[in-house]
Amino acid sequence: AGILRQNPDGLPAERVTKFMAMFSRTLADLHARGIAHQDLKPANLFIDDDDTLILGDFGIAKNIQTVTAGMASIHNIRGTYNYMSPEAWDPSEFGRVTLKKDIWSFATCVLEMSTGKPPYQNMSLGQIFNQLVHIKNPPQIPDHSPFEDVLRRCFNFDQTQRPTAQELSILVEELALPRTFNTSNYKREYEKVVPITEAAQVLSELKKFLSTLVRVRRGAITEEDSHRVR
Repeated sequence: AGILRQNPDGLPAERVTKFMAMFSRTLADLHARGIAHQDLKPANLFIDDDDTLILGDFGIAKNIQTVTAGMASIHNIRGTYNYMSPEAWDPSEFGRVTLKKDIWSFATCVLEMSTGKPPYQNMSLGQIFNQLVHIKNPPQIPDHSPFEDVLRRCFNFDQTQRPTAQELSILVEELALPRTFNTSNYKREYEKVVPITEAAQVLSELKKFLSTLVRVRRGAITEEDSHRVR
């Protein structure tokens, strides 16, 4: 939260990506143990002297198997309003709270990191409730945001369609691949000596291969499986 006060217009994309990677790995470790944090927000993210992101305040975290659905009531809501998922507001409409609640909240934190502004800024509790439960209006993502694809996946009102924390971690690690290996300049230079159809195919295969390497490193698939993928 402190670094956001120092950067009211948001952090540089490279630094946001770095923090996203740390954040998503921590979330994957928690979810692998069946633990939902339930109150993810920038105020609970701490940056140490080594610029490492640390997740804190587990005051309402619990094993997700003990979380049950109930009727919508602003008196029963657990979490911080701007960062809460639709099912946290109304389980009867969106299904019981699961680990996927944290995925939505992760995206709200990333949105604030990158813009400097919280979702539904300056809205009252009732207005936020109306946006999410009645209008079904997700947080606004800036045009041309480098994180648009990840954020849209996380801001799915159907929580079954949101990525798991493990999948999210892989998506975040893949964010840098297009910028590094598939820039327009690189493609133009390659097309000087290779027909455009072949250039596109080669670059596509390269991206798939690099994505596989990322997944192996994260343990999502084994090296033996990676050989079959290739």
